[in-house]
Amino acid sequence: MAINDRIMDGYRIIQSVEIYGMEIAVAENPDAEQPYLMARRSVNEAFGAEKHLIPVYSSDYLQVMQAFVQCQSQYLDNLELARVYRGSAALDAPLSAGDCLPDGMDMDLEDKVVALKASILRPEYRACSHQLMLATGGFGCSPSARGRTVFATNLYSGEHERWNRGDILGVVAEDTLPGWAHEKLARLREPRQKESVIAQIREAKNNPAPSQKDAARAQKSHEPEI
Repeated sequence: MAINDRIMDGYRIIQSVEIYGMEIAVAENPDAEQPYLMARRSVNEAFGAEKHLIPVYSSDYLQVMQAFVQCQSQYLDNLELARVYRGSAALDAPLSAGDCLPDGMDMDLEDKVVALKASILRPEYRACSHQLMLATGGFGCSPSARGRTVFATNLYSGEHERWNRGDILGVVAEDTLPGWAHEKLARLREPRQKESVIAQIREAKNNPAPSQKDAARAQKSHEPEI
């Protein structure tokens, strides 16, 4: 791979691979005491903040490359374990347009189970378990709105995500969902009782927090007599 202009902690990245949501990179700084660096690199796209996890500095290029390969192997093992947990590759195969309702995108998508297009996902995430989302809002839910943003909850991970309407493959009929997706969906739709502010104030009045003086008095009453 050709040397590029990206810099990591003052070192120029010379090799990198993205896997499992993380970039693993090897970088070089000929002027440093230890001219080679290997680190897992993540960037917060919203704020542009970089994190370099578990960096390995060395004057030995082979040592850094060994760490680079070992790190990739570890992530691949994690991916394999995740696949075992979800089911076989056949059961977790990518969804296509044939798995979606014919006129699904003509509906309002809010509270519908939708599938992302596999083509927009990284190769390791092109699977049913990473495509299924519960659309929760956003102007992009409406087929006639100008806005394109769709807010959704990932059925598998439970994470809140933001997508473009054009990223969505279609609406998936809920009776065709795999068992794990039915369970996750049921949990997401469970009504959550939200305690009112008045109820919280009433509870605080009925059960006031002890003052420092009361706490000191209670502690003293439990001290053994000498």
